[in-house]
Amino acid sequence: MRLTSCGIFKSIIKSMGIVDLLSRRKKQARGEPDPPLSQDRVPQTLRNQVVFLWLETIGNIKDHFFGHRAMAVYQQIYKTLCMEYGSATIGHGFDAAEALLDFFQNATDEQALDAIELSFRVIQQRTQGYEYQAQLAPAKTCEDAINELNRRMLAAGVGYQYISQQLVPVESELTANEITRPALLVLHDQRFSGANDELLRAFEHYRHGRTKECLNECLKAFESTLKSICTGRRWKYDPNATAKKLIEIVFSKNLVPAFLTSEFTSLQSLLESGVPTVRNRLGGHGQGIQPIQVPQYFASFALNLTTSTILFLINADTQNP
Repeated sequence: MRLTSCGIFKSIIKSMGIVDLLSRRKKQARGEPDPPLSQDRVPQTLRNQVVFLWLETIGNIKDHFFGHRAMAVYQQIYKTLCMEYGSATIGHGFDAAEALLDFFQNATDEQALDAIELSFRVIQQRTQGYEYQAQLAPAKTCEDAINELNRRMLAAGVGYQYISQQLVPVESELTANEITRPALLVLHDQRFSGANDELLRAFEHYRHGRTKECLNECLKAFESTLKSICTGRRWKYDPNATAKKLIEIVFSKNLVPAFLTSEFTSLQSLLESGVPTVRNRLGGHGQGIQPIQVPQYFASFALNLTTSTILFLINADTQNP
């Protein structure tokens, strides 16, 4: 069923979260797999679910006293999209809320991803304060809505997760839960702010198909992590040192415990030949007469390798004082 702008913003639907419906249980019993993750499509079912999450977190625009506050949130999302797309208007409706809904339901897949990312970023910024919560009493907290959004995207086969105010690509639920999310959470530490910014830029480049730029930011994030660890431990290093030199320092200082050295003899080779090599050969140097094309799967490999390596290094630093 297609949601329409007529009346959809008139009231807030009481939040129920994700319900384990009979049809879903029967599908699981039949052994039917979830749809494969794709970064190229946003199905209509997910768009409808996102609209309900907007309703549940932003609040009721028909509230007699405070509805204008909810409308202001929709207006910010709408006006920002208009500005970034260089368009006077997007969608059709009597107000910004209805026009935003109309645009989102009919947008291209990439535009729909833009709207999801921007809307939840604005929701985080505008609706979490005590005053807003007390006045509009949204049916769902921002944190709960983000958790539900991430679960519903995976269930719909959409290969992104909303983390650190950005949609980041994932290849599987395991990647999201065990690598991507934990890595970005630990990078929130102020010591790793540079690496965090660079890794988020790498994800953003990847989402928009800028694969060379993605590789460059991957290496920057990797090197920044190594430098932050060296700085925190007061290990001397050349500020212009390459990844190879930085790797040599953290291994020579026994960041990996000595009794595990034999098990990790291949790790240094993996780190040295992994992210830096992919980046250097495909994205980091002059490309000559023939432009070098970096396939999307190479960028995906670099992102996954970078993220898991950064997570390993920070865990090693944290757990080996």
